[in-house]
Amino acid sequence: MDPRHLTQLAVIVELGSISRAAERLNLSQPTLSRSVRILEERVGSPLLRRERHGVTPTAIGLQLAQDGRAILDHSRHAQVAAQVWKQGLQGELRLGVEPLLAAAGIGDLLSRSILDNWPYSLSVVAAPAARLLEDLSQGWLDVVIAPARPEGSDAPLMQEALFPDRLSVFAAANDPLHAIPGPKDPALLADRHWIDVAALWDLFGSTRALLDIIGLPQVVPKIRVAADVAMLSRIVTRVQGLCFLPSASAAYLQDHHGLWPVPITTALQNRDMAVWSLRSNAGTQRLVHFRSRLAAFVSGLNLT
Repeated sequence: MDPRHLTQLAVIVELGSISRAAERLNLSQPTLSRSVRILEERVGSPLLRRERHGVTPTAIGLQLAQDGRAILDHSRHAQVAAQVWKQGLQGELRLGVEPLLAAAGIGDLLSRSILDNWPYSLSVVAAPAARLLEDLSQGWLDVVIAPARPEGSDAPLMQEALFPDRLSVFAAANDPLHAIPGPKDPALLADRHWIDVAALWDLFGSTRALLDIIGLPQVVPKIRVAADVAMLSRIVTRVQGLCFLPSASAAYLQDHHGLWPVPITTALQNRDMAVWSLRSNAGTQRLVHFRSRLAAFVSGLNLT
């Protein structure tokens, strides 16, 4: 199949319209329609469903569009590689971080790398860890900072310990709970508004499971936040709510977003952080260089 036809199909599916895809690609509608017909003849099946307000892909159309999207992504990566080489750089590093770390000190590391004349360009994506690790396994990212998992899982991927972390209960800085000395009995937290943030940073286990662990099976989280840390902090402050977050990773939130840990009498599970990469790429120069800088940066944060 002609790769151009596949990439054109990918744009059609993305925009849901042949006319809009023609504008995006600077081609005529008859040209795009002809490309689709050629693909359909090769497959022997329709690729698009014509609907009132555009088009949607059939099952095989979606599969071929995903192949076309992969071709476009590889082309973009090749273009970036050529551009950074012209600028005297040695390549691009594609980094994935989860939203909590993206809102924390990782920006300081990246800005420091730029100021220190690091010889690579940086492309940074913030997303939940599960999605980042999937993108890493597909080769769309070079390295991911995400929670550690039990050894032996995710065979194509490797993880290296970055820093230890443990889950804690967090509340707004002005919450009256902070005035109560010592660890708090979880029973004191039963009547609070609990915010479920599992989708924000990929809690391995749910907020519901953690509430059970601390002895609050009757509590139902009323709000689920899967947006960003700034929104989370505003909600927690406005409703005097509570949520579970990893302590070390969320340390930055204390001064910048007004969220502080509330010690409780029940111990919660570890959520250590790791640096993830493909085993086949782990020894490349840019990854070795990045991991070295990252380890030095983390050691100066006193997270342990």
